[in-house]
Amino acid sequence: MKRILMLEEGWKRFITYAWTIGINRYIKENNKDFVLYQMQSWGNWSKNKDFNSGEYAIFDLADFSKYDGIIIDFTNFTNKDRLNNLISQISASGKPVVSVGSESHGFHYVGADGYWATMEIINHLIDQHHCKSFYYEYWDCLYA
Repeated sequence: MKRILMLEEGWKRFITYAWTIGINRYIKENNKDFVLYQMQSWGNWSKNKDFNSGEYAIFDLADFSKYDGIIIDFTNFTNKDRLNNLISQISASGKPVVSVGSESHGFHYVGADGYWATMEIINHLIDQHHCKSFYYEYWDCLYA
C-alpha cells in the first residue's frame, strides 16, 4: 500500500476539498492501493500572526519518511519563510513531489494553463470590440 501525504493551505475560510475528493475518487475507480493522508492549515486566514504561526505549525508534525509521495498545494501560502522552510524539508526528504497549481522548486506540476483562453479573449476584444490597449496586473501570493 502506497502512503501519499497531501499538504495544503486553506483558501480564505474554505477548505480546498476538491483535490481530496478527486484523488480519492481516482483511487477508488482505478482500484489503486493508495491511502491519502491530509494536513490542512489556515495560516493565511487571520490578521493575528501568532494564530497563523500556530496554524502553519501543523506542517512541522509531518514525518516525510513515512510516506511514498507528497502532494502539495502551496498556491495560498502567504508566509514566505514558512513556505520556504516547508519546501526545504520536502526537498530534503527525497520523496517524489507533485505541486498543484504552482510550477516551481523542481517538483512535478499539475495545474491549469490559461494562456490559450486568455489569448482567445484578447483576440476577441481586439477583433470584435476594437480594443487597443490592455492593463494586466500580476500578484503572486507566494512572494508578495
